[in-house]
Amino acid sequence: MLIQVVLSVLLAHSIASPVMPTGPEPVPRSMVEPCPLEILPPGFHTIREARSDRGDSDILVIVASGLETPLAAELAQYATDLEADGYNVSTHVMTGGTPSSLRSFLQGQTGRAGAILVGNLPTPWYEMSDWGQEEFPMDLYLMDLDGTWGDGDGDGLLDSHSGDRGPEIWIGRIDPHAMEYGNEILLLKDYFNRNHLYRTGSLAVPARAVAFNDDDWSGYGSAGLDMIYGSVDVYNSPSTTTADYYRDRLAYGYEFVHLMSHSSPWGHTFKVPSGYSGTVMAPEIAEINPQTVFIQLFACSNARWTEPNCLGNWYLFGEDYGLLAIGSTKTGALLDFEIFYGPIGSGSSPGEAFVTWFDQVGIYDPAWHYGCVLL
Repeated sequence: MLIQVVLSVLLAHSIASPVMPTGPEPVPRSMVEPCPLEILPPGFHTIREARSDRGDSDILVIVASGLETPLAAELAQYATDLEADGYNVSTHVMTGGTPSSLRSFLQGQTGRAGAILVGNLPTPWYEMSDWGQEEFPMDLYLMDLDGTWGDGDGDGLLDSHSGDRGPEIWIGRIDPHAMEYGNEILLLKDYFNRNHLYRTGSLAVPARAVAFNDDDWSGYGSAGLDMIYGSVDVYNSPSTTTADYYRDRLAYGYEFVHLMSHSSPWGHTFKVPSGYSGTVMAPEIAEINPQTVFIQLFACSNARWTEPNCLGNWYLFGEDYGLLAIGSTKTGALLDFEIFYGPIGSGSSPGEAFVTWFDQVGIYDPAWHYGCVLL
């Protein structure tokens, strides 16, 4: 019944632009349950010191209070795995505070390249009216540590960004708190376990990639994904890019999926020359259980992690392989993909590539890109 209701909502909204991956507007911040840590005094404590000094490759793992004990073994293994990849890792617990408190903590750390946020941590929100009034969670506030952020109308939503707007660090979130699929602790344990298996070569996945570009973006080809993979399967025929065929390709198995589709937080809707070809809903990801480790979601609001059961989190927590979803928390998405994929193909981590992309592309078109995040 839920799938039928959401499908009717998706199809009831007209798609106003031939290029924006539009869908129904998500709920405003006032209807999203606030992070419990925000009512507590700001506080952080370190549970694992960095083992060495490796210059500019420091990674901070910041965990929401209450998760550090049940996830002790997984967090220790994760730090060990990151160190095996050449990073310098420290793990911290946030016991209270606001997004500003979290940003101040990040500003106070030296040598940091990026931060992994685990669990329900304070979320910065931004508002803009370029394409109608939009309120959305965003992580650029935590990535750009020396820019000037403002809230001109005093409503608790950021609405201006000036000065040096480029990011200094990358942010990644591992946060299933809004998932209704299962227990938060168990979902996190499963995530860290498969992360370990993938990093140690024990998670068998097909070494292939696909670009599935629905009608309005049929001209994008591989979108630069061939800068990472030797060959990329491209599906871009308006009559081929249907909901059923997307399900089929997911089941076929790809390590990396690049999807371009009109979407909402919960569903991908596909067009054909005669109209629509159906919608792939979030719970179907678990039913298919694709061997997809990485997914680029050029799909409106798919990465809106505050939304119950958003698709970005279904690709991470609703299947047995997912580790990274790149997407947006609002209308719009990542563009100029080559600037993101190119550095990865040359050996950069996705986080490092994300900083490069935001610095060269993202900050110059806020309406398109300020909602872009790494889950």
